[in-house]
Amino acid sequence: SQFAAGSGGIWNAGLSLGSANQVAKVNAAGNALEFGTISSDFVKLATFQQLTSVNEVSIDGYFTSDYDTYIYEMVNLGDSSSNKIKIYMNQSGTKVTANNMAWLIQYADLNTSNNSASESYSNSNSDNNIRVGWCKSDMNGGSARLTLHNPLSTTLHKQMRVDGYSEGSSGYHYTVQGGAQFDNTGAISGVTIGGNTTSNTIKFHRVTLYGLKH
Repeated sequence: SQFAAGSGGIWNAGLSLGSANQVAKVNAAGNALEFGTISSDFVKLATFQQLTSVNEVSIDGYFTSDYDTYIYEMVNLGDSSSNKIKIYMNQSGTKVTANNMAWLIQYADLNTSNNSASESYSNSNSDNNIRVGWCKSDMNGGSARLTLHNPLSTTLHKQMRVDGYSEGSSGYHYTVQGGAQFDNTGAISGVTIGGNTTSNTIKFHRVTLYGLKH
């Protein structure tokens, strides 16, 4: 079939034009064109930026039944005290402060002043957050990824994984890998990112939220 150019793009006179934001693609039989949507198995849902220091940032209200796994990509995290960055679960839009979290993290550190390295682990069977790193206040401190599964389930405990790399104070660098379980069957509505204590502040260059279908 011959295509004709027009102000709205290209079309085949034998096809309907389709709907807004659809794309032209080859049909399943491989013998003609049709209009359809691009696969949405892995989708960027939102991007956030916090360039000024605040006590904490809540990212809430983006979970839907379309996805059962969510990934938070965090870039250039910074903390006012060059200390721990922590992530809390939200329920009904509010940060959970009850000790419903069990977590286990393996971490390694490098002291650049003498090129020495060590590794260790940290754990808790009763906490209200999971750590993602130790960060400097200039937002060059660290990056991290949080993967959260089944946040809307009302029958399952919520499991998550975290990994990150960060630059702390006094020439220290850290890697973090670990996981956690939120021992509560209530639905999760989002997360809150905060500093080590209520007196610390946090900022970041970018946090991007992705949804994954299974």
